Amino acid sequence: MFIKSIELDGFKSYARRTEIKDFDPLFNAITGLNGSGKSNILDSICFLLGISQLTQVRATSLNDLVYKNGQAGITRATVSITFDNRDKEKSPIGYHDSDKIVVTRQINVNGKNKYMINGVHAQNNRVADFFQSVGMNINNPHFLIMQGRVTKVMNMKPMEILSMIEEATGTRMYESKKDSCTRAIEKKQLKYNELTKILNEDLHPQIEKLKGDRESYMRYQQLTREIEHSQKFVIAFKYHSLDEKLQSADEAKARLEAELQNAREEESRLKETQAQSEASLKNMMEQNEAEEGTQMAENEAKLKHLRNTEAKKLGEKKAEQDKVKRHQQKTEKLKKTVNNTEQTINAKEVAREKMQNAHESNEAKMKAAEEDYNKATNMLEQLRVGTAVSADGSGKTMADEAIEKRQIVSTKETVLKTTSAKIKRNNNDINNLKRQMTKASSSYNADKKQLDKVVGELDKVNAELDQGGFNEEEYARMSTRHNNLENQYEDLKSQETRFYEHFNRLEDPLRYPPNFDRRKIIGFAGKLIRVQKKEFLPALEKTAGGKLYNLVVDSSATAQYIFKNKLLKRRITILPLDKLSVGRNVDPRKIQKAKSLVGGPNAEAAVNCVSVDDPELDIVAKFLFGGIIVTNTNNMASSICYDRDIKTKTISNDGGVY
Repeated sequence: MFIKSIELDGFKSYARRTEIKDFDPLFNAITGLNGSGKSNILDSICFLLGISQLTQVRATSLNDLVYKNGQAGITRATVSITFDNRDKEKSPIGYHDSDKIVVTRQINVNGKNKYMINGVHAQNNRVADFFQSVGMNINNPHFLIMQGRVTKVMNMKPMEILSMIEEATGTRMYESKKDSCTRAIEKKQLKYNELTKILNEDLHPQIEKLKGDRESYMRYQQLTREIEHSQKFVIAFKYHSLDEKLQSADEAKARLEAELQNAREEESRLKETQAQSEASLKNMMEQNEAEEGTQMAENEAKLKHLRNTEAKKLGEKKAEQDKVKRHQQKTEKLKKTVNNTEQTINAKEVAREKMQNAHESNEAKMKAAEEDYNKATNMLEQLRVGTAVSADGSGKTMADEAIEKRQIVSTKETVLKTTSAKIKRNNNDINNLKRQMTKASSSYNADKKQLDKVVGELDKVNAELDQGGFNEEEYARMSTRHNNLENQYEDLKSQETRFYEHFNRLEDPLRYPPNFDRRKIIGFAGKLIRVQKKEFLPALEKTAGGKLYNLVVDSSATAQYIFKNKLLKRRITILPLDKLSVGRNVDPRKIQKAKSLVGGPNAEAAVNCVSVDDPELDIVAKFLFGGIIVTNTNNMASSICYDRDIKTKTISNDGGVY
């Protein structure tokens, strides 16, 4: 394998794309004037082979290899070498089918470095193995012999010459891999020793402790069983004791029942004796009733007269109460119509009721006085004929009885006069109340006329509205339409507000200084994403959320430059590509299980629903949507998330997050 051509673009002094062709398979020499760029061609070969000591290519950092350190608008350096691979015996491992191999290395001023073999991205260690497999190890101290070192090579010791031969034949690569494996084994041994130490010092004592706890628990269970067994004996003993007490109680009950039977027999005997006594008493009472019959007839006549008098008084009282009730009903009607008249009538009604109660009380007192007066007169008449008897049935002299009755009559006459005066005053008050109620009725009539006048005017207005063509149904329909239009207007205003908020968030958030390379600003994360499965769009928006408005830049150096120079117009989150961390992708087996669980079209990994235009931006899509499953409904999301074989964060189109 040998070099056929070299292509330089932005490397050191080669600002523009330059291609050098027609290399000889065995020997090549580069000639030219001083400063024409001869050494830069050799430096480009060393750069492509992955030299680690930059001093050998006259540079202190990779940025020195870019044309004018990126200050002339060129921000990256690219070197591509085409190798002739027709000699299959010396072909690199894995490339025997390719007659031509193109290796490319590219660096940016921001420090980003990438390799490509035949247009496919490759890691640095893979490229190193690629060249070492054909005996090209640029980092070997004898691979590149500069001026003045030929004599040193000729004076090498045998071991140094052997090392150089091993490097040339390619066996040195396996020595380095052997050393790498040895170091890995040593690290694994250290890890094994650490795990053994943890096992012996932490886990084994914990296991012994758990064994002791297990024995204690077994002992606890045994004691629990013994306690239960003992409790059963205690319950049996209590049952036996209570059974004996129950038998004793039954015996005592039998004795008490016998005593009760004896008591009942004694009670029957006493009842017979009582019946005989009652019969004797009844005979005696019949004799007494016969003797007192005449007196009872007289008393009944008096009682009948008193009842008739009382019935008459009650009728008069009821008539008066009915009259008061009618006045109350009239007053209630007045209260409902006129508020001012209502207050006046209420006050007067309260006063009238008080007087009526006083009047009734005085009538009762008058009635009692009349009854006492009649009794006293009767008693006085009896005294005159010599038949006076005291209330307790004891006899008194006629003179004493006459004096006592005269005193009673005098007292009752005084009470009667006082009561008559009170009744007269109450009647005057009642007449005053009647006059006031007449005035209130006049006021009520005036208010009623005013009310009728207002009602007439209202009817007149309604008639005018009817004549003017007013349609109540049409008015209601127009009012409903007016309300609907107002609601639509409010909805449109809300949509307008949300649109302007969204527009402001998508406005360029940076103030660009002069000579700033805008290619470093990649754009908003949401603008870099293309939705492939629009049926999951609501769930995808819920998944990304506010991250869609994050600003993506090419590196952390650019982000630091923006913050340091205060280039932001507003607060915003910046995502540098070289610092984005991506979580684990969803296992394809889990995706298949989710699809089988809810139906194929109803579930998908979120990252599979979107795409990007530039493969370098795949990390942005994974950052926004990685590790999440999207589905249609909340029920589907719940069944997927909580399935024991899936257990992955799931978001539905309904907005549910599980």
